[in-house]
Amino acid sequence: MLNSHPEKTLKTHVAEVLEAANRVWASHSSRLRANFELYSTLERAIAFHDVGKGSKHFQVYIKNVSGWRGNKKKKAHTPFSTVAALHDAKCNGWTWTDVLAISVATAGHHSGFKTRHDLTRILTDGEWQLILEDQSRGIDWNGLCDAVNFPLSPFVSTLDFLDDLAEWFEGSILESSLDQLSVEDGVAFRLRCQLVHSILLEADKAYLKLDEADREPYRSSNGFSFDMQRLFDFTSNKSKDSPSPLDGLRQSARQSLSAGMECDANDSIFTMTLPTGSGKTLLAAHWALSQRERFRSENHTPPVIIVLPFLSVIEQTEKEYRAFLKGNLSVLPYHSLSVRDLEVTEPENALESGGANLGSESVEFMLDIWDADVIVTTFDQFLLALLSPKARYQMRFHSLCDAIVVMDEVQALPTMLWDIVNQCLAKLVTLGNFRLLAMSATQPGFLPAATEIIEHPGRFYASLARYELVLRHQDPIFLDDFIREVVERAKDWSNRRAMMVLNTRKSARSVRDALAKAGHEVIFLSADVTPKDRLASINRIKENLPCIVVATQCIEAGVDIDMDLVIRDFAPIDSIVQVAGRCNRHAKRPTERVEIVCLTDERERPFCQFIYDKVLLQETRSVLDEYLGRQHLLSIPESFVFELTNDFYRRVRCKKDLGQSITRAFSRWEEIPDIHELLRGKKGKQHTFVVIEEDSGLSLELQRVAMIEERWSRKRALRGLSGRLASISVAIYVKEDFQAERYATLDATDNFWLLKPGFYEPERGIDLDPKELADESEANWGTIF
Repeated sequence: MLNSHPEKTLKTHVAEVLEAANRVWASHSSRLRANFELYSTLERAIAFHDVGKGSKHFQVYIKNVSGWRGNKKKKAHTPFSTVAALHDAKCNGWTWTDVLAISVATAGHHSGFKTRHDLTRILTDGEWQLILEDQSRGIDWNGLCDAVNFPLSPFVSTLDFLDDLAEWFEGSILESSLDQLSVEDGVAFRLRCQLVHSILLEADKAYLKLDEADREPYRSSNGFSFDMQRLFDFTSNKSKDSPSPLDGLRQSARQSLSAGMECDANDSIFTMTLPTGSGKTLLAAHWALSQRERFRSENHTPPVIIVLPFLSVIEQTEKEYRAFLKGNLSVLPYHSLSVRDLEVTEPENALESGGANLGSESVEFMLDIWDADVIVTTFDQFLLALLSPKARYQMRFHSLCDAIVVMDEVQALPTMLWDIVNQCLAKLVTLGNFRLLAMSATQPGFLPAATEIIEHPGRFYASLARYELVLRHQDPIFLDDFIREVVERAKDWSNRRAMMVLNTRKSARSVRDALAKAGHEVIFLSADVTPKDRLASINRIKENLPCIVVATQCIEAGVDIDMDLVIRDFAPIDSIVQVAGRCNRHAKRPTERVEIVCLTDERERPFCQFIYDKVLLQETRSVLDEYLGRQHLLSIPESFVFELTNDFYRRVRCKKDLGQSITRAFSRWEEIPDIHELLRGKKGKQHTFVVIEEDSGLSLELQRVAMIEERWSRKRALRGLSGRLASISVAIYVKEDFQAERYATLDATDNFWLLKPGFYEPERGIDLDPKELADESEANWGTIF
């Protein structure tokens, strides 16, 4: 009898994987399930994925896991499974699309989606050729066929056999088939293969991770209905509790949204362009939950995924959704600060679906597969699920195919990702009932096929006069001179709410320290401050009392604060407009000032050049200069913002690299850059410290985890602490010879550097010897929030 796991036969495991895959498949839309060809491909992928477990090496290992000692590669099963699939494909004339879909699912069901070079290397690597030859000896093919429930084609692996298979695979499958597709068709095909791979990844783990009692409700619920009246009442009550001069604009926007939803009910990708403060979060919720109810009526309940770029916005958005969903739908926050505990996010009626009282492994699994009604997550996590080859992210890909996605502050997506995101989203629509709403006050326009759901959005900007952009950037100012200016001006801010937004941590800290030294109380927001303290500071700002705020870009977009005066170091125009949206946000005062300055260091290097792309800066200057030349003024009223940002993005789309080469590599199954690197740019050497003083009980928790002997249990316990750890961590850029032990000690698990007392203050952040920190002008800082 062949075993798959110590206490489970291969026959049982393959049958369970098929059952779990059927549950996943059945949880999707009728449109996706109508693709019978794709389901047939999935069935064969399941049959082949563990064929390699039939080798004698694996069977010896699995029957004595703790006592086994040997060559790890010899007991590996995915290479042999892949060869078995390719051999059967060649013998029986599979379509080339099945060859690739099944071989990549088989080869990557533990590690991730393989590149073309990874697949070829299985057949051509000398060491693997010898191992595969050894593994192929003594296979009980009859028993193996019975176990996987498929009539396999037996073979003996030799050097000539593998060379012939490699020649066929490279020539007939890759070069003559995959490489002949257009980039657009290549992206569509890749996503189809990711769908098969994704379902196999989840199904392969489901009955291993779920406790026996949790298997019955797994992927079986059609989801609860949401009474849209809850949202209408919540929106209405919010307007009554906090009346604003913008209420008329918001009401008009709601009417425009409703009209747009009726006219474009069959479209799939939408944009929503509205000024800051117009209630986009609740408008998007109305769109998303209406879509959810629409598809639920077709016997399929899609997940709603809210995607945000900044942690400072996530807490605010999550609270908003919880406020009107409480007790009705589950909300899953999935980001670096989220607590990994499903019970706190379950609705009160979860008992009906068996969703409550899950075992610890079941909880972890349900979190990882995003099994919730509403998921609130980051750009990183969404793009990793869409594009990353790694198994832990690909496991969620199939959920995207029928998801209702709201992508907020879409302008924050770097230009290098515009083409691949556009292409992938356009093709995702063809797989299921995927719907997207990309919203922003400054719409970048990289989704050319999208439908604008708000008719004539420019009219909403034309009526606004909350602020004017006062342009002082033409004459650069030394940072020291700027500090003297604001210290003097701050004498008149005792009853004002003033905010300065700087481009680097160093310049922000310098301004903060000078104001504090002059006797002013300053609220400081920077990546030098822990997320926990940043969120606490944002809540202080929201109290609407007089205050002075010094911040980096972490305050830029989405945060619902209202300032009287904003001074912004020069940046691309979308960043300027976003931060301007924090000034006189609710239009309760006459027009206020948003001053744009250009700060330089002592060597006359503008700080904006340390952070932002030179093309974006250049096009911003051009747009502003042209406007000033036409108007003969030194300030720009808010009513012109829509026109300016549209002009800016038209120029950017013509002059910037939008990442077409990345899309091509993706479509050809070649390696693409790391997603985090694409989002935040290449980074210098970083070091992360845990400010352990901010969570006194965490050190003891880490000691407890360190005492757990079983490796996977210890890893799960550490994962359970990840939200607490992230909330009190600070990452800094350091020189290559940096010695962390001068400032911190390793925790009991030897994973985290716990900062020693004296190097962190909540009011100003982490403070180490500046000689050991990387120069901001030399490090690629990317996005620093």
